Amino acid sequence: MYRRYSPAHGCTGFVAHVQDPANYDIDIELSAPLKRRYLDAAAAPFTYSFLPESDFETGHDPSQIQERLGYAYRCRLRGVGSLQPQMRPQQRLLMAQIQRLLDSADRYVTVSPSDLDVHQRILVDISVGGVSLRSLVMSSGCYLPYRQG
Repeated sequence: MYRRYSPAHGCTGFVAHVQDPANYDIDIELSAPLKRRYLDAAAAPFTYSFLPESDFETGHDPSQIQERLGYAYRCRLRGVGSLQPQMRPQQRLLMAQIQRLLDSADRYVTVSPSDLDVHQRILVDISVGGVSLRSLVMSSGCYLPYRQG
């Protein structure tokens, strides 16, 4: 069942996985009311592994790995419809461009979660260093705009 919500602007998120240019697994920092709103959203726990900055200079010490448990929500870019089949080669190039953009921000993004779609994905707007992923994806011509009904 589709659930319509007003967008929550300015949440911080960490992109754990990119399924394709329209679908992401994101660990979103949500307030308690927003966590309740998205209880039925598709999500899964995962573990971050961090190395201390000193390991980059002196070499890797496995005993220094820090781990943190995260909870990644399945998300889809709001307003992005289906992939145009003839655009698959361009989709790969778009995917590489998005990965580079995410890597430049250490995979941290600004997320505005809104509706919950019929597949239990949170519909989101994602911004990376001021760049809107929805605008990037739609300007590529790979995806059609979402048309309701």
